[in-house]
Amino acid sequence: MKTKAEVIELCSQYIDILWQIEQTKDYSSDGLYLPSNSKRSNLHEDIANAIGISKEATEKVAWNLDKYIGIDLSKDLSNSNLKYYAEKMYDELLKLKEE
Repeated sequence: MKTKAEVIELCSQYIDILWQIEQTKDYSSDGLYLPSNSKRSNLHEDIANAIGISKEATEKVAWNLDKYIGIDLSKDLSNSNLKYYAEKMYDELLKLKEE
């Protein structure tokens, strides 16, 4: 089982890849999008496994980060903001595990 810090790092990577996809979606080709989306999907699964819930259960939060953690992926994302949002994502995912 992963530590809280390790899971938060996975959440941070997940949010960062979503931010990168959002920043490049208007002018990128599938050559950039497809590998990024594949990495996002793998991170999503890693996070679910690390927390001990199904990937499907995590989709409620992972696909609605704006609603659950208040992030706007169209804006710049500093390292401190990334850590803050990763911790919020972790907390929201833990709530799902408790349900």
